[in-house]
Amino acid sequence: LVSRQYPHQLIHLSSASPNTAFGTFFYGSVLRSADGSSQRWNEILFDVPNNDATTCRINFTVPPGSNGAGPNWSASGNPPAMDVSEINGIPDPSTDTWNSHPPFGNRVGTIRIASNGAVALSPSTGIIVPCRKGQAQSFLLSSLANGINVTWYGE
Repeated sequence: LVSRQYPHQLIHLSSASPNTAFGTFFYGSVLRSADGSSQRWNEILFDVPNNDATTCRINFTVPPGSNGAGPNWSASGNPPAMDVSEINGIPDPSTDTWNSHPPFGNRVGTIRIASNGAVALSPSTGIIVPCRKGQAQSFLLSSLANGINVTWYGE
């Protein structure tokens, strides 16, 4: 059984404006400054279909590119990488801020992007989580290290 779902909300959380709720965006952006003083994370939400699947696989793809950029994406850092964590609850774009958001749960994997757009997931078997059938399921994307900047655009 295969059903591909795309996030229905991308919510930015920014340490530079810790009490600002930014709402939803049509692009994702995860960054951490070189000294670690400024960060931006993304809460992403999926509507999980009510079907027979018991596990969901998180994937991340970008079109091929070169030198850390391509159509609708850019990535910098050594290596550009994002942690993926579960969110315990449903994010709210009208109220979620850096200082006020649902609690983050277990880290479930890592996404690394090569300069040509190749994406590597860790664990290598893929980021697999139990499906919340017929419900919203949410994750946090955060920078793996200082000096990371990853941006991707919705269509």
